Amino acid sequence: MTIISMSDRVLIFIVAYNAGNHIRSVLDRLPKEVFNNSSFHVLIIDDCSKDQTAQTASTHVSHYKYDNVTVLRNTINMGYGGNQKVGYRYAVENGFGLVILLHGDGQYAPELVLEFVKRWEEEKADVVLGSRMIEKSRARAGGMPFYKWIGNQVLTTFQNYTVGSALSEFHTGYRAYDTGFLKKIPFELNTNDFHFDTEILLQAFALEAKVAEFSIPTHYGDEICHVNGMQYAWDVVKACLEYKFQKIGFFCSMQYRGLLKHQESQSGSAQYHVIERIRPGSKVLNLGRNSEFLNQQLSALSCKVTTRTVDLEAGKPEEDVSAYDYVLSLDRIERYSDTENFLVNCRYSMGSLHQPTFVLSAGNVAFLGLRILLAFGTFNYGERGILKVNHNRLFTLSSVRRMLHETGYESGEVRGIGVPFNLVFPGKLGRLLARISDGLARFYPSMFAYQFLIECKPKPHSFMLISNAQKFYDSKPAISSIQPQI
Repeated sequence: MTIISMSDRVLIFIVAYNAGNHIRSVLDRLPKEVFNNSSFHVLIIDDCSKDQTAQTASTHVSHYKYDNVTVLRNTINMGYGGNQKVGYRYAVENGFGLVILLHGDGQYAPELVLEFVKRWEEEKADVVLGSRMIEKSRARAGGMPFYKWIGNQVLTTFQNYTVGSALSEFHTGYRAYDTGFLKKIPFELNTNDFHFDTEILLQAFALEAKVAEFSIPTHYGDEICHVNGMQYAWDVVKACLEYKFQKIGFFCSMQYRGLLKHQESQSGSAQYHVIERIRPGSKVLNLGRNSEFLNQQLSALSCKVTTRTVDLEAGKPEEDVSAYDYVLSLDRIERYSDTENFLVNCRYSMGSLHQPTFVLSAGNVAFLGLRILLAFGTFNYGERGILKVNHNRLFTLSSVRRMLHETGYESGEVRGIGVPFNLVFPGKLGRLLARISDGLARFYPSMFAYQFLIECKPKPHSFMLISNAQKFYDSKPAISSIQPQI
């Protein structure tokens, strides 16, 4: 008998809907060692079936005197995805280490549940998939209809390309999840429909969870399929595109918020283009988050970099900005509640006539892509990009220039930056799209720039000019030093 530690206990979760004719066979085909074994528990959830699924299962379990089986029946039909949510919540709340999803209609081989346990233990996988398409010919031999066989491969190919994965099959219903992984994702926010299986895999990819696959046999018998194929395909395509666009920054679904590990800024980003503008050996003040990429690139130019985090309420910099050659504020001015106050305070912190070059970056809310979305009534905040959820301000090129003029800065060169497609689409396509987008952004930044980079210089202010003025004659008593206030 297999003995597993209490923390590694395995839940075999059987989803069932109108499965009264098959549920006894599914239970009988499970390996005998999972019953009356404290290392395993079998959970059957009848999703408010119209037949006697729950009663049939209960009678069968009672007859064989299994002491580690629970049979539940939802009082309302939750749908395929909704039923899974109940089972996964049960697994998490009851301290199981692994939950294996098995269908109650007998389409997947119950005999293989221990293979999931083996793969989970040996490969330390967060997700284990039983794939019918590793050996595609076996799927047809097992009775998979030709249109489903083709559709499965077409959808999986599209999903792999869109998501950047390499699964043999996205659409298997035979799978297992480590409950540590389930605790990290908001699976409760996923759909209640059949594409729940796709959405939870997208959450796994967002987390960069480890996914393992192994080959399983295919069986199509007299079970009734409740899936609307065309609707399912559309739901899957839509879910994958939304996930992809969230990585770009056009959407911010709570299903993936906080899960995606965005790449450090590289080629195609504001930080990359800043490096091209910094003179070697310069003194640089970075008024923003500490960036390993930026620090490495500036160090290679023999620059001395000082990083200071400024209060998001637009606090005053801690030091004299005129002591630096460059002052950087990258992807920050959208986050201040009073950006104008921040710019004025930066200018007032100048203690000498030396004018540092300020380099600011901002997302372009008038970007063509957003204009098109707005024309269709869509204004989606994202987890990154122009409409990042924690941005307090939105800018166009015109509004940034006007703000700089009003706060006492001389505007300089504007560099339009295109969409960093190369960070989203791997390979030649991404690089080509990025080059095209960047070329258009340079040509017409107010329309085609995803971001713009603006160089400007703060004008000398009266407080500093008084302090630095040459005194030729003064018959009056000295005036106490004046501190700039706004």
